[in-house]
Amino acid sequence: MSTISLIARLALIQIALQAVLLLLARGLGRRLRWEIVALGLVLPWLVLAPWLGGEVLLAPTAALAGDVPGTAIATATDPHAAEQNDAVFQFLPWELEVRHALAARRLPLWSDLLDGGSSPWVNPQAGVLSPIAMLARAVPIQYHLLAALLLKMTVVAPGVWLLARAAGARRRGAWIAGALAALCGG
Repeated sequence: MSTISLIARLALIQIALQAVLLLLARGLGRRLRWEIVALGLVLPWLVLAPWLGGEVLLAPTAALAGDVPGTAIATATDPHAAEQNDAVFQFLPWELEVRHALAARRLPLWSDLLDGGSSPWVNPQAGVLSPIAMLARAVPIQYHLLAALLLKMTVVAPGVWLLARAAGARRRGAWIAGALAALCGG
């Protein structure tokens, strides 16, 4: 997938998600201001820009150095790769099994390939029915974590803004809360 098609696909998914959020807010009797909608659309792109080129993946792949047959042990590995290897050794394999099951038109109730045999269906971190994960499945597996984070940031900014406003915060305080919550990570 080219960088242009990846960005276009992510933008279309994000805009569709933002439209659903606007409808949900209206259904709850709330109104999202254009500033917070713009924040939810733009902030993820600013933060995730280094990974949008497709050269660097949003996963600590250095954790695989030496573990995959035929690869050399890296001399200067990422110091955080050992602590953050769950993305490579858990999240992506779970997602791959869910995608394989859904492509085969079956529910991912069991996989012999995960953890010596386990169920992605009962694992909440696999996100089988998560709306964000379902939308992120529109991109290839190597960009799944990037898409999921982009979409989560899109939802969090206006969601926290609405929550802060409902709790009595003024617009500026709610705006800051939405921005900070979106920047807190996945």
